[in-house]
Amino acid sequence: MKQLFFLFVCIVSSLWSVAQPIDKNKLTEKVGYFMTELGPMEGATIAEIIDRLKTQRYDEVEMTFAIYYWITHQVSFSEKDFHHKGHAKLNASAALNQRSTTSEGYAQLFKAMCDYARVECVVQTGVARPDPEYIGSNSSRLQHSWNAVRIKNTWYCIDACWGAGRVNKKFREFHPQYTDAWFFTNRKLFYLSHFPTDRKSPVKDNAISKLAYNMAPVVRESAVVYQVLPDEGLRGRVRSKQGDCKRLVFEMKQPDMIRKVHSVIDGQIIATDFYIQGNILSVDLPTPDAGKYPIYLYINNAPAYGFLAEVSKKKHS
Repeated sequence: MKQLFFLFVCIVSSLWSVAQPIDKNKLTEKVGYFMTELGPMEGATIAEIIDRLKTQRYDEVEMTFAIYYWITHQVSFSEKDFHHKGHAKLNASAALNQRSTTSEGYAQLFKAMCDYARVECVVQTGVARPDPEYIGSNSSRLQHSWNAVRIKNTWYCIDACWGAGRVNKKFREFHPQYTDAWFFTNRKLFYLSHFPTDRKSPVKDNAISKLAYNMAPVVRESAVVYQVLPDEGLRGRVRSKQGDCKRLVFEMKQPDMIRKVHSVIDGQIIATDFYIQGNILSVDLPTPDAGKYPIYLYINNAPAYGFLAEVSKKKHS
């Protein structure tokens, strides 16, 4: 087991150093206003949309972000298509015309728009975990598609479906909520939440082991935004005694940005002690009740990680 974790650490450490960070705030400032002006472009073809974007003379990164921004604001997740994939059209044209699709449709539309913009892009398929209840699960509900683009010989990860919003645990209700967290995401965090299974993908240097993926906590947007990365031994299943706290350790890229940490259990906010020393964040995750239940760790009032608690009752002497 230790050897597997050592291999996991070596792989994700190499991933961290590959993709260079970008300033998404500056991207939004440059691209966002025109995208709002552009609007939904109902009835337009992919070529017509991209031709409008080309008038802005965007570079490859800006063009890719503009495509991400437009899709995440104009296309919603289809619960109906998700539960009836055999009868659904999940290609790029259907996603564009219906403005509603599944992760596959998002990924296909993103690639089609990138292709016309001459940005090298591939669709990746595999599994992705949106909630801690699925830690260690092989449920077919976890099948997912996303994209990777290659710019200046470096692959970057993108998930427009997750960028558009979230669905509930039963995949029955979509909540639009745009985030740029899943654009050019830190690879270590991206591949803790997405596991590619397509062996034909040209992106060969970015997958962790299936064991490491299955054991990992669920990564949410705040972890990505504030670059809070899990310690090498941190697992998604938290075993504890009722009333105790479990110490969790993270590495931070922006320690000055961490102002508040709390936990949420069954919708209830739980006070959570945390400590910052250098670039290390230590959190005492509370486990107040016996049983098996999800715990969400929030950073600066937004979800950062999800854990599955397995809490046993304390024996009274």
